[in-house]
Amino acid sequence: AADPSPQVRLAIAVALGPRGDITALRALRAAATDQDKAVRQAAAQSAAVLSKPRPAPKRPAPRPEPKPDAVKGKDSCLPPWGWCECNKIIKTTPLCLQKSECRDRYRNLPWIDGSPCTWDGLDL
Repeated sequence: AADPSPQVRLAIAVALGPRGDITALRALRAAATDQDKAVRQAAAQSAAVLSKPRPAPKRPAPRPEPKPDAVKGKDSCLPPWGWCECNKIIKTTPLCLQKSECRDRYRNLPWIDGSPCTWDGLDL
């Protein structure tokens, strides 16, 4: 509104609508009373665009928990779950577990003692 050039005020009024930033509404409403007719029209159009109701942002679908009988290489194991397995004397079947569950599950088993257990490929 303070710029002496009507072309600058017009360019700003035109640009603010498509940006989608509703904080510009106050400035656009003020520009709707500008002395220049083109600025007034552009400001009114941009304000109308910003005043339209917008749909609420979509929430991401909740991630399903992994199947209890999930098979590594066949079924997905999405975060916060990961593939838990240990390999020493006896190799465990990979299970889709959270990291803390993996650590707790194999912590006290004697045949696992000191074996390389991994969760999603990372050493525990």
